[in-house]
Amino acid sequence: MMMRFGFVGCGNMGGAILSGAISTGVLDKEHVAVFDVSPTVSRHWKDGGISVLGDDEQVTHWADIIILAVKPQDAVEALKQCGAGLDGKVLVSIVAGYSVVRLSRLVTGTPRILRVLPNTPALVREGAFAVSSDSDLRRDELGVVVGVLDALGIVELVPERLIDAVRAGAEKSREL
Repeated sequence: MMMRFGFVGCGNMGGAILSGAISTGVLDKEHVAVFDVSPTVSRHWKDGGISVLGDDEQVTHWADIIILAVKPQDAVEALKQCGAGLDGKVLVSIVAGYSVVRLSRLVTGTPRILRVLPNTPALVREGAFAVSSDSDLRRDELGVVVGVLDALGIVELVPERLIDAVRAGAEKSREL
């Protein structure tokens, strides 16, 4: 069975992941649905043959794996709108600064949560992804997510407690 991917937010980084996964053949368009609050972003994906659903909760009910790809200031509201649709699903968060513990306190139900820290070179399929090695995803689920990310760059498993250090190191290197 092919797992269905839902994107809650599909702007710059979520869009880079989605377009890269489709262009490399890792994901098929019929196994993807998105919702984005921006009508322009939604229209872009719809014009590209991607199913655009009416809200975050519809995405979570439809998908097996949900990619939370919103700005940090929008994460609380997006998770609230996901409602009970996350229960028993896989939630992959690329939201900067939100730990797995914090995310689990904000959701309804008990999704299996994976934290991923992407970087902008993913836009040109030269990304680096720090993936929390402490997730509670099943082996097959983790394999599917890592397979998608691997098509867009390198993937490194990092203990959850060090994810923010990876982010801080990346920000520091840009300053130099």
